[in-house]
Amino acid sequence: MADWARDIDPGDYGRSNRSWRGMVFNPAVFLPTVLLSLAVIIFSILAPTASADMFAAMRTGALAQFDWFFMSVGNVVLLFCIGIALSPLGKIRLGGKGATPDYSRLSWFSMLFGAGMGIGLVFYGVGEPVTHFMSSMAGGGAAPLGGAPGDAEGARALAMAATIYDWSLHPWAMYAFVGLALAVFAYDFNLPLSMRSAFYPLMGKAAWGRPGDVIEVLAVLATIFGLATSLGLGAKQAMAGITYLYGIPGTAGAIVALIAIMAGVTFLSVRGGIDRGIRILSEMNMWVAFALLLFVLLTGATLTLIGDFGANILAYLGHLTALSNPFGRSDQGFFHDWTVYYWAWWMSWAPFVGMFMARIS
Repeated sequence: MADWARDIDPGDYGRSNRSWRGMVFNPAVFLPTVLLSLAVIIFSILAPTASADMFAAMRTGALAQFDWFFMSVGNVVLLFCIGIALSPLGKIRLGGKGATPDYSRLSWFSMLFGAGMGIGLVFYGVGEPVTHFMSSMAGGGAAPLGGAPGDAEGARALAMAATIYDWSLHPWAMYAFVGLALAVFAYDFNLPLSMRSAFYPLMGKAAWGRPGDVIEVLAVLATIFGLATSLGLGAKQAMAGITYLYGIPGTAGAIVALIAIMAGVTFLSVRGGIDRGIRILSEMNMWVAFALLLFVLLTGATLTLIGDFGANILAYLGHLTALSNPFGRSDQGFFHDWTVYYWAWWMSWAPFVGMFMARIS
């Protein structure tokens, strides 16, 4: 056993916690997180144009300067997860040999997809491949790998390969990496299910002090703003559908009201706990997805759809190496606006989804 494992004392964690009206929180994490979040919200409300310009400039600068970093992290994490899965370590059961899962495979997959991808699959499921197809037909830096000008079949293959690339192995590897780290320390070393626990081997007991508080604040802020992106996308899409069907104008107030309704439903789901809230909604969501899949397969060109599915997977695998290249890309528009943007988004979600993955595994 490593020296750091012998020094573990679960009682070290939580000594700074406070209780208020049944809620337990750490003021050193809660207060900075709330204040920083409120500062961003108030700034955005009072100066919407200036805040939008500032955030856009920050996003553009970060993507331009750190594109190689985001891509490299995604590649390394994917290779790490594949290595763990194929090595003898992949056969080790979390929590010990006698440990059993709390949920069935269906419930587990349903909750993972509900928490890990959510509205993004609905929002981008059709729009992204169509956008990539159009840009690939035109060619240039905005198209994945420069596109396939004038070649409809080549453009189709590139569009589907790029879409699958952005939503498959790499993002799930980022989630799994964080989830595995948290699960190992929570179930095998009896540490709290907290981001700072993953840093205990590096930081020792300092993980329970101010350095650990900083880690928690950054993780919570990343989660808040990552969730805000998804909530905004979902509200915009739902509002567009409502406007199309019922003619209700998609004003800022209407979108805010829709966000409030969605947040309320989410709150009720979380308040009901995993078993009585999140699990039930996730399974309902998965059954609806299965029903839509069967409807499309049975009412459409079934054999063609199945054949296209296989062809798209092969196209993805064939372009995987080129799409994963972090340096010297000629398709800078696609690279920054899609892949690196997604990678930053997945990383912001990784603390939240990874912790949830560890909790239900």
